[in-house]
Amino acid sequence: MPENKPVIKIMAMEKGPGPAACILPPTVGYQDHDFTKYRNPAYSLGIRTALPKKFSGPGPIYSIESGTTRSGSKKKLLGYTIAERLPDLRPFATPGPGTYSPEKSKICKGLTPPAFSIGYRLSTSEKKSIPGPNAYDLPSTIGNKVPNKESAVAYSIAPRIKDSTRFQGPGPAAYGLWDMYTSKKRPPRYTIGQRIKPPQSRFPTPGPNEYYPPTKDIKKTRGISFGIKHSEYITLLIVE
Repeated sequence: MPENKPVIKIMAMEKGPGPAACILPPTVGYQDHDFTKYRNPAYSLGIRTALPKKFSGPGPIYSIESGTTRSGSKKKLLGYTIAERLPDLRPFATPGPGTYSPEKSKICKGLTPPAFSIGYRLSTSEKKSIPGPNAYDLPSTIGNKVPNKESAVAYSIAPRIKDSTRFQGPGPAAYGLWDMYTSKKRPPRYTIGQRIKPPQSRFPTPGPNEYYPPTKDIKKTRGISFGIKHSEYITLLIVE
């Protein structure tokens, strides 16, 4: 029978609880307080006590009349009332002061200030009508039109004399510019021709993307690959 070899345990396999497994008692509050720490006194607020119903009396429900003094006696105070407005007596209604206009009276026994009135416009008599200033037309003082006024020297411009067609010759604009290169050396000239169409073959050939270059194993550089996951109990190899 094969002998069972004892399995050697690794100390790293023996794991203990982490820091979160141990719950320390709180140092705040009253219940479950840490007994190794000083605990301050705590105060609580009680509930509201109910009012006694045996000795409950009425509240401020009494109506105190006006005029009652501190001794309880009533003293009648003076009171004033405003009556309603009486209706106007229509049968005996008399005119007010604004109805009269004493200043319009023709018979006045007292002294009155002087009064002035503006009369109407008088009609003009056609017999005595004379012309106004705009009816006269004074002669102009420009030029030699006024006989009794001294006038300045005046000049006149004569009409344009007609050109004689007999001796008329061409002007400078009638001649064109002459070509200076008729007697001098002409520099080279260049012209830009039209765009030439690319030559089209009767048998079109394939482009570069039509070819597939042959695949061949070429010597590659050294690459890095990821290995398997190592055991968590093996010490890491750190190379300086």
